[in-house]
Amino acid sequence: MESIMEVPPADPQRVAARAVGRTPEEHAALEQALAKRRAQRAAQRQQRQRINKRTKRRPKSPEPEESSNENRVVTIAKPEPALEELKLDVSRWLDDIPGELEQPMTADEYERQALFHLIIRNSDPGPPSRPLAPCLAYMPVSDEAWADRYEASETDAVLVKARRQIRAEPGLSDLCKIVLLLTTQIPFRSWTTYKAIQDHLIMIRRGCPIYEIGQFLAQNPVGDAVPCHRVIASAGGFGKPMDLGWHYDNREEMLELLLEEGMEIKSDGSAMIFGFLREFVGCPRV
Repeated sequence: MESIMEVPPADPQRVAARAVGRTPEEHAALEQALAKRRAQRAAQRQQRQRINKRTKRRPKSPEPEESSNENRVVTIAKPEPALEELKLDVSRWLDDIPGELEQPMTADEYERQALFHLIIRNSDPGPPSRPLAPCLAYMPVSDEAWADRYEASETDAVLVKARRQIRAEPGLSDLCKIVLLLTTQIPFRSWTTYKAIQDHLIMIRRGCPIYEIGQFLAQNPVGDAVPCHRVIASAGGFGKPMDLGWHYDNREEMLELLLEEGMEIKSDGSAMIFGFLREFVGCPRV
């Protein structure tokens, strides 16, 4: 029988060194460096574990001894001087508000208002240059008062006269007058939709269907003084063209007016979002 020559097993380090193109000496030095780094990481890990165990075993602070009723002293908290100053500021500022805008405030609302502004003042990085007066936005003012403030600042005599005529028109319902008065708030180079007006009516608790809003706009007794052409049914989008609605008789004229005022239309026929009026001011009085 033929004898089988036994071959000694190959050194794994030499095989690995030849595989990566190093000499056996270089490979052995690299293995030693890696082993040393592993040992250092293990030592650091053990040290962190010992530190964590020490922190967990830290004894709790002793609880204070309960004092008897004889040595107990009852103290009454005094109001902060800053809070009292803010109360005076609130009262002075309320005296300057016109009677039609002033609303009765309860003691709890009065206290909450002063405390709220105290928190705001303490949260500022620096002290205010003057005593902080409460902002009108946080005062309990009705929706009608907001609309009165907005209309009082109007400088266009045509709009002022149109609002007076709408309120004096006997054949219009109160909701129709509110819709027409809200339409007068749409500024030049802006537009809105039936849905935006409906959302505002719901917010002021005067909600109605969308088709009724188009009918109210069609009953406009003033004419071009009320910018009904700035209200459209839908802006379109997602491949759908813009819908001008059904309240304006001549749609071509309505579209020309919108384009003259700066409305931009996309290639698919939908309106650009630029100039879209989302919010109105208050609930106009009728």
